[in-house]
Amino acid sequence: MVWAGADVEPLNDATVPSHVIKCNYEESENFEPSIHQITFGDNTGVGIATPFARKWSVDDMAAYVCTRVERKIPSLAAGGHSNSSGADALTRQSQIMFGSSSPDGAVNAPIPGIFNDNGAGIDCVYETVSIAELMRPQQLGGLSVNAIGYGDLSTSVILGDGKDPSGRNEIKLLAMPLDLVRSPKAVGARGIGERLRLRFSNGKQKDFWFDLKYADFRTRGIAQSR
Repeated sequence: MVWAGADVEPLNDATVPSHVIKCNYEESENFEPSIHQITFGDNTGVGIATPFARKWSVDDMAAYVCTRVERKIPSLAAGGHSNSSGADALTRQSQIMFGSSSPDGAVNAPIPGIFNDNGAGIDCVYETVSIAELMRPQQLGGLSVNAIGYGDLSTSVILGDGKDPSGRNEIKLLAMPLDLVRSPKAVGARGIGERLRLRFSNGKQKDFWFDLKYADFRTRGIAQSR
């Protein structure tokens, strides 16, 4: 994971820094541009996202301070006794440290390859936007994804604005068991709705993680656009 920058900010009703707003260049070590502007014959400029697009995330890490600390950590392969065996060479030389907002005063560092927060699950949720074709009423068909990871990938379809507290605007699909084999997974979907989008989650389970490459969402339009 390569961070272009991490900024700790208070969000919503928080009075102390509560979240990390992070830009992630994980797919591009060369910092490729996220958008290419191309022009067709009618001179209409169109922005095309590349596979190396920048990805933003909002992480709920409550911390007063954040700094990079030079601290050598030996890997297990080199005879060390830390949990940083999945970290790359740069991370083992220096880490981004977070001073906790909690009374315990703990100082923690996110380590690549570690998918729990001091033994607790980390809530990971990825949600798509609703593209133009999905704004009108649709009949659901199914979903296939190309993803790697560990544990069960929870999937669901969100209808409308997604703000119904009763949960009636969420169609939960069968969970997809993941492994390190990069092969498409598929699941059926039934229902009718509009303004559809997808939501993926690890269910906040300890050591469950996923890396989503693409999602193929099958629907059939049943009404004209309004």
